[in-house]
Amino acid sequence: MTENGNLQNAPQPLSAPYPEHIQADTVNISQGGAQSVYANTVEIHQGGAGNIQAENVRLSEGGAGLIYAQTVDLDNAQALVVMGREVHCQDTNIALLAAGQIHGNVNVVVDMRSAAIAGAAFGAVSAVVFWLLRKLI
Repeated sequence: MTENGNLQNAPQPLSAPYPEHIQADTVNISQGGAQSVYANTVEIHQGGAGNIQAENVRLSEGGAGLIYAQTVDLDNAQALVVMGREVHCQDTNIALLAAGQIHGNVNVVVDMRSAAIAGAAFGAVSAVVFWLLRKLI
């Protein structure tokens, strides 16, 4: 503290919120975030993004809402939806995963197989309910 009671070296408030949209060939984010990222290669460490669309995505110790990429590498990350041709995971949690190949340690709430089973079950139950309703009316 200084003589007048003000803190020295106090962190300064951000002058502007995180960027809404980032579009570039390569995007690197460390301890920050963005609403949407569109690039060939995206690397995020200790940060996040709402929507990531890229050829290659690497996300470590962060989170994302939607990841749509050819190759996805997640390390100690969280994501709502991940769609990719090849997904590599280490200690990762994903709500909905659609991938051609999955490698590593991942906790998935809904994968493509369980989504297909749930959709078929819902369709069968709906058909029976509508058939019963038609018989009663």
